[in-house]
Amino acid sequence: MLIGLLNLLKKPEKYSLKEMAEFFKTDISAIKVELKYLEQKGYIKGWKE
Repeated sequence: MLIGLLNLLKKPEKYSLKEMAEFFKTDISAIKVELKYLEQKGYIKGWKE
């Protein structure tokens, strides 16, 4: 899901946490965990819960 999230975030469209969760067939809390991990590792910047 990490690579899928990165690919989704590269697109010019903006997605809500709910839309991302639906896209990956998971819940919002799982998306938040993945986004926090990506930010900690330096793959994304400026994400806030």
